[in-house]
Amino acid sequence: MKTKKQCYEILGIPIDSSDEEVKSAYRELAKKNHPDLNQNPNAQEKFVEIQEAYKTILNKKFSPEMNVLNNGNGVFSGFGDFGFGSFTSFSDFVEPQRNFDKNLAMMISFLEACLGTAKEIVFQHQVQCPECQRFLNNNGKLNLIHCKDCGGAGVFKRVMGPISVTQPCGTCRGRGSIIGCATCGGNGSVAMSKKVSFKIEPGIEEGVFIKLKGQGDFNYKTNMYGDIFIKIVVMSHGEMTRNKLDIFSKLKVSYLDCILGADVEFISIHGKDNVSIPPLSKHGSIVKKSGVGINHIGDHFLTIEVELPEKITPVQKKLLNKIRTNEAKK
Repeated sequence: MKTKKQCYEILGIPIDSSDEEVKSAYRELAKKNHPDLNQNPNAQEKFVEIQEAYKTILNKKFSPEMNVLNNGNGVFSGFGDFGFGSFTSFSDFVEPQRNFDKNLAMMISFLEACLGTAKEIVFQHQVQCPECQRFLNNNGKLNLIHCKDCGGAGVFKRVMGPISVTQPCGTCRGRGSIIGCATCGGNGSVAMSKKVSFKIEPGIEEGVFIKLKGQGDFNYKTNMYGDIFIKIVVMSHGEMTRNKLDIFSKLKVSYLDCILGADVEFISIHGKDNVSIPPLSKHGSIVKKSGVGINHIGDHFLTIEVELPEKITPVQKKLLNKIRTNEAKK
């Protein structure tokens, strides 16, 4: 057993510290080094050292009646003095376990991704059991049954060299008992269908996740709901593609309009529009219509495809031959 001075040094406080200063130092160090929160391989050993130092200080400062750190189930009731309440692990202070989140997928059209839309999704999720209401039966009392995994002890003991460490049972979380509810079978939650409406903003990208906070499965251990993450899958359009806020498509233009220039109608994501084709535009040339992309910020780029007639009239043929003759004389 370490000396009184060594114990105070472990907690990082002067030997004449007050009871409140001792408690405060222990609380801070215990949270910092608890294996549930600290992934450092030495955290377990450091946590035990801090625990033993605090226990030794209590033994010297308080009467035996006040020195109750362990209630026999590996649950440290002494933490109640710090305002932590009743708990079995520091994991009660962290975010809910991610397996209470739900990952879903929704397929939307190209235009819905560009323009934005409102959607509804129907899914099955776990809600708080209405019968047991987490831990209570109809009489308002704990409705618990003996935990078979730990035999009701609430903990498993592990020996680390000269140190014996107790860890809370994962099934009952150190309580020694589990919920004895016939409706949910001890899970604390039941399956239920739910419909949720949500908004998809204009310009959403393929593969983006939309988070619906608090719409996931119920976690009876934290009395909280997980989140829903909806992965957006965008269907191809067939005629349009996009890059960020800009839209790209092809535009068939008659050979005469390419030579002489013209205003040609095309379809943007917002509907029918017109774009100016400069004279002598070549096949593969790109023209831009500004401000008709996503959010009217992006642009629409059109690649010209010169369209030749399937047949020409005798008059057209005569005129074209005349033009060719004149070109040859230059």
